[in-house]
Amino acid sequence: MIARTAENAQNSQRISEESADAVKEGQGLIQSMVSAINEIDMSNAKVAEEIENSNREIRDIVKVISEIGAKTQVINDIVFQTKLLSFNASVEAARAGEHGKGFAVVAEEVGNLARMSGNAAKEITEMLEGSISKVEGIVTNTTTRVNGLVKTGKSKVEIGIEIAEKCDHTFQEIVMKSTRVSSLVAEISSATQEQAVGVNEVSKAITQLNEATQQSNTVSEASAASAERLNSQSLEMAEVVAELVVIVKGGNANEKSIPDLGTREGETPSAQKNSDYLKAA
Repeated sequence: MIARTAENAQNSQRISEESADAVKEGQGLIQSMVSAINEIDMSNAKVAEEIENSNREIRDIVKVISEIGAKTQVINDIVFQTKLLSFNASVEAARAGEHGKGFAVVAEEVGNLARMSGNAAKEITEMLEGSISKVEGIVTNTTTRVNGLVKTGKSKVEIGIEIAEKCDHTFQEIVMKSTRVSSLVAEISSATQEQAVGVNEVSKAITQLNEATQQSNTVSEASAASAERLNSQSLEMAEVVAELVVIVKGGNANEKSIPDLGTREGETPSAQKNSDYLKAA
């Protein structure tokens, strides 16, 4: 049972260490994710900066278009003056009569060119104004959308970082608790192993004690057998001594010379017989 407990404690310690390693690996992944989120945040900031630079360049283009529109206004002024000069030339040609007919034709053509230039300048102005409106609308919409995306992305990045930090904090607590559990399991395993060693020693001691007890029983039995043999031999010796006494003193003294084989208090039968036989002799 103790050996099984020790084995279970060792298995628990191994599982606890593996869990701690897995938690540390997860903590490393969380930190990598936080780093990746920070890099995404930095990339979003760079994208927003690049878009702002693009918008600035577009605004510069709008400024150039506005300047072109201003130049077109100058052309319109020149067209107006040309028309005025053409009209004055036509008036003067009419006054000149026959001699001013050729000049009148030239003045009319100049007026036509002025009208054509005026129409072209007007169309250019309208196109420039439309382009400016469209570009400004594109810049405004792009800026609004990009700012919204950047704001949303930044908010999500902040939420992701917050969640990652909470996960990292949780993993740190798990690592601390896993380390504590691993330490406790290691202590339990060590104590169980020490207990197993102690139980083995006690078992060995009990085995040795049983062997010693069996040896003592064997010795006691041998001693009892030896005592039995000695007692038997003593009785035989007493009989031999009695026979010798009979032989020495003669047959008529058998009954008087044979000692009493009764036991005295505190003496064994064999010892008492030997003492009586010695006295009789």
